[in-house]
Parts: sequence; C-alpha cells; structure tokens
Amino acid sequence: MLSLHHLGLRQKLILFAILPLVLLALMGMNRAWELHQATKADNHNSQAIIVAGGIATLLEQLQREQLLILTWPNSSLAELQAFGERSNQLLEQLLESDAVKDLQQEIQPLPGDMRLGNCLDEIRRLGYQLALQRQNQHAVGVAGPLPFGPLKQWLMLLLSQLQYQSQDLQQARAYGELAEVFQLAELSVRENELVPLVLAGKGSLDAFSALALAQEHTLQRAKETFSPAHRHGLGLVQASLTQQKLEQLRRQIQGQYRLRDQVNELEHLVAGSGLLQSFQLYWQGGDNTDLQRFQLDWQAARQLLDAMLGSPFLGEDQQLALGQLHQGLLELKRLSNQRPLPKSSTAAPLVPPLKAALSALQQPSQNMLLDQWHTLTQEHLEQLHALGQEIRLQIAKQSHQQQKLTLFYICFYLLMANLILIASIWLGRKIIASFMNKIAAIARDMRRMADNPNLDISIDIKGSDEIADMALAMNKMLSEYQKFRKDLGRAAAVFEYSAEGIMVTDADNHIEMVNPAFSRITGYSLAEVKGRNPSMLSAHRNPPHLYETMWQSLANQDKWEGEIWNRRKDGQIYPEYLAITVVRNDAGEVVQHIGLFMDISRRKQYEQDIWYQAHFDPLTQLPNRKLFAERLQHEISLARHDERKLAVISLDLDRFKFINDTQGHSLGDELLKAVAARLQSHMGKADFLARIGGDEFVIILPRLANDLAIEQVATRLATCLDGNFELDGQSLGISASMGIGLYPEDGSDVETLCRNAETAMYQAKDDGRNTFRYFTPGLHRAMSERLELEQKLRQAVQTEAFCLHYQPIVDMHQGTVTGVEALLRWPQADGSFISPDRFIPVAEETGLIETLGQWVLEQALADLAKWHARGWPLTMAINVSGAQLQHTKGDGFDMLLAKALERHQLDASQVHIEITESMLMDDNSRGLVNLRRIARLGCDIYLDDFGTGYSSLSYLKKFPISVIKIDRSFVERLPQGESDAGLVRAIVNMGQSLGMKLVAEGIETEAQWQFLASLGCDYGQGYLLSRPHSFEEISAWLPQQQLPGQCVNQ
Repeated sequence: MLSLHHLGLRQKLILFAILPLVLLALMGMNRAWELHQATKADNHNSQAIIVAGGIATLLEQLQREQLLILTWPNSSLAELQAFGERSNQLLEQLLESDAVKDLQQEIQPLPGDMRLGNCLDEIRRLGYQLALQRQNQHAVGVAGPLPFGPLKQWLMLLLSQLQYQSQDLQQARAYGELAEVFQLAELSVRENELVPLVLAGKGSLDAFSALALAQEHTLQRAKETFSPAHRHGLGLVQASLTQQKLEQLRRQIQGQYRLRDQVNELEHLVAGSGLLQSFQLYWQGGDNTDLQRFQLDWQAARQLLDAMLGSPFLGEDQQLALGQLHQGLLELKRLSNQRPLPKSSTAAPLVPPLKAALSALQQPSQNMLLDQWHTLTQEHLEQLHALGQEIRLQIAKQSHQQQKLTLFYICFYLLMANLILIASIWLGRKIIASFMNKIAAIARDMRRMADNPNLDISIDIKGSDEIADMALAMNKMLSEYQKFRKDLGRAAAVFEYSAEGIMVTDADNHIEMVNPAFSRITGYSLAEVKGRNPSMLSAHRNPPHLYETMWQSLANQDKWEGEIWNRRKDGQIYPEYLAITVVRNDAGEVVQHIGLFMDISRRKQYEQDIWYQAHFDPLTQLPNRKLFAERLQHEISLARHDERKLAVISLDLDRFKFINDTQGHSLGDELLKAVAARLQSHMGKADFLARIGGDEFVIILPRLANDLAIEQVATRLATCLDGNFELDGQSLGISASMGIGLYPEDGSDVETLCRNAETAMYQAKDDGRNTFRYFTPGLHRAMSERLELEQKLRQAVQTEAFCLHYQPIVDMHQGTVTGVEALLRWPQADGSFISPDRFIPVAEETGLIETLGQWVLEQALADLAKWHARGWPLTMAINVSGAQLQHTKGDGFDMLLAKALERHQLDASQVHIEITESMLMDDNSRGLVNLRRIARLGCDIYLDDFGTGYSSLSYLKKFPISVIKIDRSFVERLPQGESDAGLVRAIVNMGQSLGMKLVAEGIETEAQWQFLASLGCDYGQGYLLSRPHSFEEISAWLPQQQLPGQCVNQ
C-alpha cells in the first residue's frame, strides 16, 4: 500500500482539497433532484393555467351568446351566428391544445372515477350537439333557447378538477375564486332567462327570488373566501351603479308581479259579475239588494285601487289607467246616490272606459323593463368577466413568479457550486504557492524590474521567515524608487497640461523647452523658438526700466513677477502676467530660468469695461457724476496751483418731465441723447460735459479768459437748443435753465461749488426758464427757503392740512349769487396763510399737485352737494393746473371728474373747470383732447386770467371754451384807466361775438361794477361782493346775500 509519506507536499495538499469537493458534489446532486421535481410541478401548473384560460374564455363566450339569444330579435341573426362560430372555435382550440393533452396523462381521476379523457369526450359531444342545434336554428332564420347548461356544467367541473389537482395553495385558491365568479355569472344568466317569464306572468316569482337569494349567498361566500385583492374587485362590482340599478329593477319586477295579482282581483271586483253588473241591475230594477252588493264591491274595489295607487312600481300607462278607473268608480258612486233614479239616463257609456282601463292595467309596459334588464345584465356580466380575467392574470402571474423563483434557485445553486469549486481550487493553489513559489516570485519580480526600470511593481510575500524579510527590504527599496518616479510624472503632467505658458531657458537665456500652453498663447511651436532669446516675443510697449528692474530682482532674489506686453506670432499684441524663477546648482551657479505666464487680455478688458460703466452714463455715453466729481476735483487742484478761475455750469432742461410723461419714456430717452450730442458739439476742447442724472447736465469751463467768456458759453449753449429736435416723426422743442458757479468765489471744493451752481440754476427756472443766472449769497438763502417750503408742503399733503375758501359769483343782470369759486388755502399754526402763488409752483414741480388737486376736487364737490341738500342750487368753479390735467395717475382727469360727480350725485353742468391761458400754449393737441373730454361730460370750461397771456382768437375758436374771465389786473384801474377800459371793452365785445359768457374778477368798487355791467358783462366777483370765506361762513351768508345796493338795483 502506498504510504502518504511517499507523497510530496504538492500531492498531499491536492488530496486534502479533493475530499470536501466530493462531499459537495453529493449534496449538489440531491438538491438538483429536488429542483427538477419543482420544475416539473411548475410546468404542470403552466399547462393547467393554459387550460383554465381556455375554459374561462369559452364560458364567457357561451354566457354572452346565451344572453344575446334572450334579446332576439333585437340582436341580428348574423350577430348570433358570429357568436356561435366563435364558441365552436374556442371549444375546438381547448380540446386540441397541447396543454390538455399533457394534462390528460398526469391528472388524477375525477370524483366517480371519471377520467379526464371521458370528461373531454363528454364536453366534445355536448359541444357538437349545441353547434348542430345552433346551425338548425340559423338555417330557418330563428333564434331560440339552446342547451348551454350541460356543456357549461362540464366545463365548470373541469375547472374545479384543475383546482383539486393544483399543487400550489395560492393557485388552488385562485381557481376556486374563478369558479365562484363564473357561478355568479351563471346565476345572473339564469335570472335573465326567467325575467321575461315573470313579467309575462308565466314564471314563478319564488323561483326569481330564489335566484336572487342564491346570488346573494354566493356573493357573501365569495367575499368571505376571496383574497383581499379580489375581494376588493368583487366589492367594486357589488357597489357599482349597474348592480344598484339591477337591484332596483329586481324590486320593480317583483312589484309588477304582485301588481298583476292586484289587477286580477280588481278585475274580478269590477268586471264580470262584479260591481258593474250589480250597478246595471240596480239601475234597471232599482232593487236595494243590488245596490248593497254594488256598494260592497265598490268599497272593496276602492280600497284595492287606493293600495295600487300607492305602489312605487307603476308605469305611466298604469297610472293613467288607474286614474280612469278611479274617476269611473266615483261617477258610478255619484249615479248610485241619486234619488229617485233618473230613468231618462243610462250608465252604459261608463262601462267601456272602465273595461278599457282594466285591459290597460293587464298589459303593463314590459318592453322597457326587459330592455333595461338585459342591458344591465350584460354590463353586470362584463364586470364579472373582467373580474375573472383579473383572477386569471393573477394565477398566471403567480405561476410565472414561481417559475422565476425555481429558475433562480437552479441558477443560484449552479453558481454557488461553481464558485465553491473554483474557490477550493484557488485556495489550494494559493496554499501551494505560499510554500513553494515565494523564491520563484522574488526572482521573477527582480527579473521584470531589471528588464523594465519604469515598471511599478511590489513583491507580495507575507510571513515571518527569512524570505519574507528579504521581500520586505526589497519592497522598501522599490517604494522609494516608485515615489521618485511619481513625483517626476506629476511634474511632467503639470508641464504638459498646465493652462499657463511655461518657458525654460538656459543660463544664457536661450529657450530650451516650452509647454503646449506656450504654443496656444503665443502661436509659436518649440521648433520655432528653441535656442532663441525670449525677447523675440516683446511688443516694444514696455517701459525701458522694466527690464532693468527684472534682471536686478532675478540677480538678488532669484525671482520676478509683473505685467508685460508681448506679441503673438500673428502680430497681435496682448498683456500677460509673467513670473520668472532662477534655478541654481549646488555651486550656486545659474543653470536655468523658468518662466510661467498667463494671457490677461480678458481681465484687462473686463477691468476697462467695469471702469467705463462706473464712470460713464449708459444712455448718452457722457461722463457720469462720479467721473465729473473726479475731474472737477482735478481741475480745482490745477486752478488752485495756477491761481486761476474756473466755472461750473449746472444745466437743467425745462419741462422735460412734461415731455417724458406725455410722450413716453422712450422718446424722452431719445431726446436726452439728442440734447447731449448737440451740447457736446458746442463744447470747447478743454471743456468737460457730464450728465449727472435725469435731465441735469453739468459743464466744467477750466480755461476762462474773462467773465464775458462764461456768458458767451452760456448763450451759445442756450442758442444751440433753440432748434427743434426731429424724433420719431415728431418735432420737439426744449429749452434749458442754467446756473453758474465760479471758483473760488462760489466754492473752493466740489460739493460747495456744485451746490451753488445748482442753486443758481433753480433761480433761473424761477425767473422764467430758458436763461442763466450767476450764484449770489441771496440765492442760497432763497434755495434754502424753497427746500424748507417743499418739505413742509409734502407733510401738509400727507396730513391734508389744507382748507377751501369760497368766493361768490354774482349774476350782474339779476344781482343774485349763482355760484362760488373754490380757492385753496394753507393755514399755519399762527393763523396766517401761505399764499398759493408760493406753494402751487412748488407742488407742480414736485408732482404733489396731482394729489393736492384730487383733494380739492373731492372737498369742493362734497361742499357743493351739502349746499344743494340745503336748497341752494349753486355752481362750483374749480381751478385745475396743467400738470394735474395732463399727468393724472391711472384714469384720465375726465374719468376722475366723472366718478367724483357720480359719487356726490351732482350734475356735470353744476361744475365749472377753470384753466389758464398758459395751458393752451403748453401742449396744443393733447390739451385739446383732454378739454374736449371734459366738455363732453357737460362741464363748462372757464378761461382764467384772460388777457395776461398770448393766446390768439384761433385758440378760443379751437378749444371748447364756454366762459372768459377778465383778469383783475385790467379791472383794478377801471373806469379811470382809458387803456384798460378800452381793452376790457374789446374783450367783452370779442366774447359776445364768439357767444361766450364773461366773468369779471377783482371788482372792489361800485364804479367798477357799474362800468362792467354797462358793457354787458355777465358775472362778477370781488371784494365788493364778498371776500372768500369758509364753507360755514358762506352758508351763513347765503340766506342774507348782503350785496351792495348798486348790485341789488341791477
């Protein structure tokens, strides 16, 4: 016998590894046999599922065909024939399928020792008989009942056998659920067959109710045994609208059946030997016995009729027939109560209607109930079939999952067996290698390293013997070598892939190496620059001292960095940031220079763009406030050094806000650009023009020969704006107000000089615009007062710290007060008032006039409504500024006026709108549109201060002016002033010739009143009549109307 001692170490290790492999093989064979049996069971289930699907499909087809036959002749013979052919085809497919043939060999005997083959033969025989009868019916063109029952019973038996033979409990349960669903469908079909018989009185109501009860019991049993998912589906079928309608029809059919018994009983009471016969005998003979029998039958018929009328299952025809019976019975009762009997009349005409009504009750409307029942049954059957299909899909899904699980186990055990086998072989080889291949591995790795020094290897030997120690020492040596190689590789990668250009020169500054980024930035390849001096890249734009500083820093500090300008190969000049480092050897001698640089063109452009955006106006491309302040500070420094003057002109466009609001911001921007271009074209070489915001420009005049030069420049700038600007097809005119501040008289710093120039500009605006003014100390005080007034005005507008006074307007012909003019007042804490001439211009400039004007309108109309309520039918004259008329936020002024009139329930003819001549001149076309809208409301438009402006007769004719107001400046010198008297006379004549009314303002003497009245002036107002007073004071004055005697006499 061979001893183990004679075996080598390798053989012993192999023998040790084989023993567990043999044991593993035996265990695997046992498990493989189990999986084989599971696979056969899965195949059996799959065949059973196919057969069950065929059975279910055939049952569904037969049930549909049976249901369709019941609706004949509503269903065509062609449709019935198609259903029959489909049933034959499904039966043939089921019987001839491979699945049936396979199961026939394996399935166990059925109850009563009935084999599957006998079952299939019986199904084939019954199917043939059914097809033969169906063919005979189609041949003669009729449709009648067919023997579906036996065939469906055998199919259900076959389906139950599949349930008994299933080896999977879940599938067996699903087969049972499927059988229950088809049992429910079969009960529904049988109930559908019985409904026509029940409605025709030929069927049993008990049988009909029994079927309904059977369905209920089957449904309850199914709900208790079904799985949760299928129970939910069954619940949906039970709770469906179709099922509810079927229950309702079922109750209606039962009610109709009971109603038929009541009709028969009613017919017995009325017809034949009933109350009709008794009534006729009593009518003919007058026998009280006949009358008593009639009354008894009538009472019974009446009670039965009342019970039938309370039935909820009556159709419309039946209700109508019962109504006719009711009326007939009442008529018979009435005739029977007559004493004595009228022999001349007869009750014969009442008999036919009563018999006709009884006949109508005996013929209830069955067709509608049958149609509804068949339709709902079909829907219910389809719902059950859908549930059955869902169960079949669940069975197939379970089988498929089981097959997948079995296949997974097979694959898993095969994989594990292979893995264990491979692992065992690998482990054995590893054990052998750990003892026998250590030296061979070390020798092999050393040879590989000798053949390829760049090879990255490590000797993988573990243990504590001498071989492992030797391998550890060699690995340390290899690790140091690999670290050096990796550092060298990283440096090469940085050189190759860096985004910065790298250039290496020798000690004499000749190019030795460049990286790809150098070529991308400069356009030169290594071959083109190798051996050449880097000065070949110079753009010759660097200052000479730069190179001296560079070489000095390299010599002293071994490095230098900074910005330089170089030239690409294509000649393009670009900025770059360069960093140079000196490389020295151990002796301290220079051996190389390494230069790293990057193209900073984009950064330079970005910085330039940022600087431009921060210092220039994007609209006009002029310097902005920041650059202006820097330039002015620079010019002040130069002027201080040279001891000379300079001037600052603050220029603001007149009425630009009006143009911007009325014509639109886009046109306003175009106007600003055009003004900037025109001003720029009239600037001197040393002059500086900037836009510091809105419509405000500033000019620096740094070189002044004398004060006259300043006026010449200001005049030139004003003149250059005289011509109109043609923009977008419109011709716009604009003027400018300018303020002049001088250095050093008006300020020695930027802020003071600019503020004083702006103050002078506002003074120019106050002096009528389109002019210039020098700054004076008095202007500063006036500006401070104006700013203070503006702040107070803003606060007053917010708190509505204003009031209205009213001055009466008197009819000069009648001497009666016809209206009042609303005058705005701003009271102060000390009881004084700020004049409207002071704060109204400020309100217009700041935009507060809109809010203030709306308050005046609301308050004036509210007071006018109060006067009307007190019985004083006055009119109200309200002054409206041009800014309010043009710039009203939201709706136009005419819409605001209309809403206010409606709110205070005032007529438009009771309100007059007063405008000034200047409004006609400011915006001719727009003003005309707005005034016409106001006139269309019904308001009269008064032209105030007439004669003080420059309006012409054409304006009076074109604009809807109704009344002219003669300014107080012409009235105050009447009648002594001949020129004023002539002018007033001309105004009156002109107004009368134009058909306009005239109002004279400022009448203070009776002589003025008499003179104006003699000219034919219509209305007057002034201190002679009444000063302006508050609402309460005017209300107290109106009942008295204490007018001067001359006025009353008129």
